[in-house]
Amino acid sequence: CDPAKNKSGWTAASGKCLIDGKCISSGASQAGSGGCFVCDTKTPSQWTQKAAGTACNLGGCFNLPKCDAAGVCSGTQKPGCCVANADCDNDPAVPGVCEEKACNIVTGKCELKPVAGCCTAGICCDIPTNTMKEKGAACGGVKSGAEYKCEGSLVMKRDIFSGGCTGTEPSKCAGSITSYGEWTQYKDCKDQTCTPGSSVTVAPICK
Repeated sequence: CDPAKNKSGWTAASGKCLIDGKCISSGASQAGSGGCFVCDTKTPSQWTQKAAGTACNLGGCFNLPKCDAAGVCSGTQKPGCCVANADCDNDPAVPGVCEEKACNIVTGKCELKPVAGCCTAGICCDIPTNTMKEKGAACGGVKSGAEYKCEGSLVMKRDIFSGGCTGTEPSKCAGSITSYGEWTQYKDCKDQTCTPGSSVTVAPICK
């Protein structure tokens, strides 16, 4: 706050710009501009465009990149050097089941990286789809009870287990998670009415 310069608003500190509500150091580049827009304290409230032909930074995959008249950093891409995953589509490496081709923008080289949420083994991995089972899916935990419900004249039951999948770890059955088995027919009331118990853990009666 400098009342001598501005009594109704903030004044940028010496050697700083105030752009979009952020304090920017003098000479710092706008994110994504490659250095074609920078903080110049002569115009501290907005980004300052560098002159066309000024050297800029596009990483190691471009030869002599320069700012153009519109403030875009551009240059000629070096053969075999990637800057985006699409550049790796024709890379000869063959991805595994849970891998995909990707560009390492730091090195400019294509590599294989793990696919998030993909798995090939584990008690909580659905092998046919190579995906994690959802959180709470049964995974061989200790049986701790059962739940019941009526479906027409049928009494249905499913077991409750202390132990379930986390949804993020293919080989971990977490004891802190409650999981449930599949609903199966417990009995048929036939010509009687299936009447729910006092709670879901109490078996319905036929009457």
